[in-house]
Amino acid sequence: MLVRSRMTREVIAATPTMTVAEAVAVTREHRIRHLPVVDEDRLVGVASDRDLRLAIPPQDSLPDAERRQLMESTRVGDVLVKEVVTV
Repeated sequence: MLVRSRMTREVIAATPTMTVAEAVAVTREHRIRHLPVVDEDRLVGVASDRDLRLAIPPQDSLPDAERRQLMESTRVGDVLVKEVVTV
């Protein structure tokens, strides 16, 4: 089996400047768990739904308004995994 027969051709990606709130919305909208992060057509990392969730304190630890503000001020570039294995 070849990689090209299993790969996704139309990739949904994030940018390092995208907020965590925006990235979470994209993952939910497209029902995906990993976002490649690209900067000027160059892969700079990957942000998983877990990376995004762990970037924000648990729901019961902060008031909703503070959590939302934190999600809107934290950038994907701050939480992505930079060492990515690719094919």
